Amino acid sequence: MTSNSTLRRSRALGESGLPRLHKQFSAALRAYKSTENGEEPGGLAQFPDLPYQKIGLRFSGSTENELSIDSMIASVIPQFFTTDLAATLKYYREVLGFETHFAYGEPPFYAGVARDGQSIFIRLVQSPLLQGHGPDKYEEEYLDAYIIVKAIDELYAEYQSRGVTFSREIGTMPWSFREFVVKDCEGRLLCFGQFTENDGCSSV
Repeated sequence: MTSNSTLRRSRALGESGLPRLHKQFSAALRAYKSTENGEEPGGLAQFPDLPYQKIGLRFSGSTENELSIDSMIASVIPQFFTTDLAATLKYYREVLGFETHFAYGEPPFYAGVARDGQSIFIRLVQSPLLQGHGPDKYEEEYLDAYIIVKAIDELYAEYQSRGVTFSREIGTMPWSFREFVVKDCEGRLLCFGQFTENDGCSSV
């Protein structure tokens, strides 16, 4: 016998979950191909609410609304897991300055936050998952994400004013990056770094 929770989850996936997202992308790609073939113009401009426009993915093309495959990889987005989606979204919005760009399900179980065009996806889980946590996580600094930034000193000052918890204060590292590490509301470690001109390490 199917439980009510299973029915709710199936309904959420069917109405606003990832299958719907895939259908939207398929429709957008068909629209773009028809434009390429000389048919009625419109392209992705017909789909102003597509999630990729909200979460900061960048595609090349003759206009910002067109999709090209000149580059095969458009973006890499980390996925975090949480047992309290609302609290995590609030933390990333109010403390780290990320906007909530989408949330799927009723109630939501999958969401994305973004700042300056860079995104993090967050998924609700029933119990904590092993995500870089362990007895040595903080001693060995097992990072959950490394975020390249500009104006790192200004960002560090902003986070200081917001009361962010730092597991490592700002400093210039031997590998030619100026960095600091944030410990977020669920213990994840986010390293923010900016390349410096002092080339102390060789390129690979």
